[in-house]
Amino acid sequence: MALAVRGNFDDCQRLVKTAFLSSKWQQKWELISANSINLGRLLPQMVYYAGASIQFFEKRNRIADFIIPTGNLGNAVAAFWAKEMGFPIGKIGLALNANRTIANFLQSGQWHPVKSIATLANAMDVGNASNFERLRELYSDINTLRKVSVAVVATDEEISESIHDTYLRYKYIICPHTATAFNAQKKLGWHSPILVATAHPAKFADIVLPLVKGSIPMPEQLKKILNLPTRKKVINADLTEFAEAIENKK
Repeated sequence: MALAVRGNFDDCQRLVKTAFLSSKWQQKWELISANSINLGRLLPQMVYYAGASIQFFEKRNRIADFIIPTGNLGNAVAAFWAKEMGFPIGKIGLALNANRTIANFLQSGQWHPVKSIATLANAMDVGNASNFERLRELYSDINTLRKVSVAVVATDEEISESIHDTYLRYKYIICPHTATAFNAQKKLGWHSPILVATAHPAKFADIVLPLVKGSIPMPEQLKKILNLPTRKKVINADLTEFAEAIENKK
């Protein structure tokens, strides 16, 4: 059963973390997170950065810079880990939407989570990134982090513009999240970085179609999923209500 929580991503993540920290919950259910709270999500992602950087180095004889759309910092932390393991990775650009907590931190050196705001790149609507602690454990000195990373913010207008311009220039359709990486590359002007694409544009057809003025090729598997009926139970971001929904799932 799927639960829809009244609130935003941060509300959902806070609810999950509270459940993980509850001894009562741990005794009653075997809990696991599918998002980047779980190291099991980040460790396989390191392979992509390791493999891509090696291929890039072999073909171009130089280290690769990456630009990564991020909100919860999971995918990006995987890249930082791969870099610190010694793979040929140079700078890592953090492409953000209008939720700029990470950019503010790199500028000020102070971590001040704020309430997230809704954007076109909704999977990145995070005001308090769960993987920030892992990043700070890796780079305890802010100046060291600044030497290897930079954050670039994209407004909804810039996201739309990137989708439109990328299609006009390359006949390639990107999703709103991937568009933040294209926006960051435009602003940074890095020489041939690897831009990370994070979702299929067909998942965001209502946003993308008006910008490309055409059709979006739909993978058969995704088409089947999107055509299935939606079943969900709506709850508040409350642990007691969460428990009741799980216990009464049948």
